[in-house]
Amino acid sequence: MATAADSFLVIFGLLPLSSGRVIVNDLGRRQVALFDSTLRESRPLIDNTGSAPRRYTGLLTGPYRGTGDSTVLYDASAQAMLVLDASGTIARVTAPPFAVVPIAPAGDGRGHLVFALNAPDAAMPDSALGAGGRPIVDSLLLIRADLTTRRTDTIAKVAEAARYIGAPGVDSCGIAFFRTRINPLPSADGWAVLSNGTVAVVRARDLHIDWIGLDGTTSASPKLPHEWHRLTDSDKVALVDSLKTRPAIGPAAPLALMDPRIPPACRTANIAARMPDFPEPANLADYAAPFPVTGGVFADADDDLWIQTDANPSGGVGPVYLVVDTGGAVIDRVQIPGGTTIAGFAPGIVFLKGRTGGATRLVEARIR
Repeated sequence: MATAADSFLVIFGLLPLSSGRVIVNDLGRRQVALFDSTLRESRPLIDNTGSAPRRYTGLLTGPYRGTGDSTVLYDASAQAMLVLDASGTIARVTAPPFAVVPIAPAGDGRGHLVFALNAPDAAMPDSALGAGGRPIVDSLLLIRADLTTRRTDTIAKVAEAARYIGAPGVDSCGIAFFRTRINPLPSADGWAVLSNGTVAVVRARDLHIDWIGLDGTTSASPKLPHEWHRLTDSDKVALVDSLKTRPAIGPAAPLALMDPRIPPACRTANIAARMPDFPEPANLADYAAPFPVTGGVFADADDDLWIQTDANPSGGVGPVYLVVDTGGAVIDRVQIPGGTTIAGFAPGIVFLKGRTGGATRLVEARIR
């Protein structure tokens, strides 16, 4: 339907307004801009060029849907919530009702912000993917914050892709470092917020949906149809071996991550000490994750869930999404174009972003 006249560096958030205009947060360019319904004309709302009334400082996440036609942005560096009116003007700045940096916040349009944070008991001994019982972080708490009453409630615990706490060490040159550990089969629950305040949590373990109402009531729908990909022993060996040869992970990684001020002799003499840990293939899971750990679950403007069914599509084709209604029934299957990912939804419309020539392009497409 339309292609944005501007290109972007990193689209960190996008929110269509009821007027048809679209707010886009470009983290790479450090600009929040308001586009018209054709995506051809734009006006900066926040940036660092002096052309907008407020500077883009630190990490700015969002935009999130507020009440009515308002929009909320979260300034992590200033610990502040920016509330924009329907015209994109900053109407007020308020302190958030939480003292943590929220993970993947989402607004329901009813004055609530739902986000995740690290569970206090998430560290646990690792018996499957590492040695020495080093702890991992494998779960998050899902929090609902009321921006009016400033009350926060824990509504669920969700599985997160295991993040391994690095093992500290000191090399033969006396330089301290953290040795990274690789999780080659990450799997995590996905979640999305509906317009009535319901939070849908898609469980990666068996692909069923838990529904958490605004009043705290919970229900579960049946498992969704999915062709689970079983990994053979040879598949697991090939996966670990392929990771070891990737420049960003394998032999070249320690050199790329080291401080260039470190003497060359120390860089070359201590590569082995800094090599990442890799799991034994026999300790890997028997099945691949049903959807990616990020960007695998969305709620569209009609409150249907879009759940990606292939975690790693190949061959240049786009991923296929199951479209699931609020009753847990699959009502459609949609494949988006290769090289694109979902950026957001408006009624009957999906916004797609993709990299072209080093820049990100934004397009607006009709779903049907």
